[in-house]
Amino acid sequence: MKLSKILFEESEDYRSVDYYMTGGCGIFAIALQRVFPQYELGSYLDDENIEYYDEDEEPIATVVHVFAHVGDRVIDAKGIRTIKAMKDDYWDVEGRVDWNVSEREIREEYSGDDRPLYPVEDNEVQEAVDFIERNRSKYEAV
Repeated sequence: MKLSKILFEESEDYRSVDYYMTGGCGIFAIALQRVFPQYELGSYLDDENIEYYDEDEEPIATVVHVFAHVGDRVIDAKGIRTIKAMKDDYWDVEGRVDWNVSEREIREEYSGDDRPLYPVEDNEVQEAVDFIERNRSKYEAV
């Protein structure tokens, strides 16, 4: 078992990491950008397994994961990682990375009813900001 997992399992925040690595990843990415404004947002998309459609019934790529990044370093609830390490979490997906995603896209296109991610509520973003601040050294790319 990895040391980072052991540390989180022993803390009150372990469930938060799990939540933010599933449908709450958009919330966490937005919070990362609030704490670290220099971070950009990105997503890992699956164009093969279409589950969602827009208002015109056009297929929308399935959002597998949303993250923050600095250059080629990915930052998500697990910390600072390589893109390969992030992709390894989704070993069954042959997706593509979009390195340029906006908060608006996360809120309006990726999140909510009939979308892959949980709705982005401002109070949940603030909770994620608080979580990141408590664990700042894990998420700060220097």
